[in-house]
Amino acid sequence: MNKRLTVIVAGFLLIFIPAFGTAWEGSWGKLVYDTEVSSQTKENFQKAIDAVDKLFTKYKIVLSNPITMVVAGNDAESYIRALMVYAHVSRAVAEDAVKRITMGQSDPKQSLVIIRYTPTRQLTSQGTSYLVNNPEEGFFALPHEVWHQVKNQYSRVSAVNWLQEGPPELFKFMALETAGIRRVTDSVQLAEQSIRRAAEIPDTRQLASYDYKTWQSLAQQKYPVYYMAALMTYRLVGDNGFEKVILFYQLLHNGSDPDKAFITAFGVQMSDFLADMNDYFNKLHR
Repeated sequence: MNKRLTVIVAGFLLIFIPAFGTAWEGSWGKLVYDTEVSSQTKENFQKAIDAVDKLFTKYKIVLSNPITMVVAGNDAESYIRALMVYAHVSRAVAEDAVKRITMGQSDPKQSLVIIRYTPTRQLTSQGTSYLVNNPEEGFFALPHEVWHQVKNQYSRVSAVNWLQEGPPELFKFMALETAGIRRVTDSVQLAEQSIRRAAEIPDTRQLASYDYKTWQSLAQQKYPVYYMAALMTYRLVGDNGFEKVILFYQLLHNGSDPDKAFITAFGVQMSDFLADMNDYFNKLHR
């Protein structure tokens, strides 16, 4: 390769390499930012990392594969480049993903979480908006997606949809409390309010499918399925008992029948629990 061609190729590659830098690195992962992310946002995400780190210590969570958490900037191009460099996908695939993903995604095969950072804006009485500091912005997606990574490292065996999405949501509630932002019980109350306001709610048995397309369909219909799954998990383990979720994963990993694993971990039959939760949600929704 001649010198001129080498320079051209090097310049071409630089176009596609995002300006990301590592801001935190620990035993279970590292946090990487696009350089355009503000210092205030970095501080808010660091609070989320610190909270997750404390919860990992509390529940003695040890990961065999450290997680890379990438925070892309507030534009589609930054997210596209993050996908290309860290998820190793083509530009065409990344451009398609950016149309569908609003907050972030988790790739268990690569122990990778990519978050599409969106700043919080406040509306004025004149209809314009301005940026505001939101201490919760680091918690919108990061703890949820990190817990997906934990689940997949503890067990690759699929669980029913609400047990796939409920524990990550409750883990987010717990991270918010650990950071001193909002108590778990307050997050639970907010979830209950959303269910009360919903036009309709599905039967809990619809949430207990193994087909993730069913879950996506319910979410697209604006059913409060994430809040329902979070409350279902909360009713199982309460404020202090998240180790039961980890036990459930371990039982699945060891080949236990899912129904028997559920009884062993949570002390109730799945069918009875779903019926009880239906009564609970229906009372909320009246």
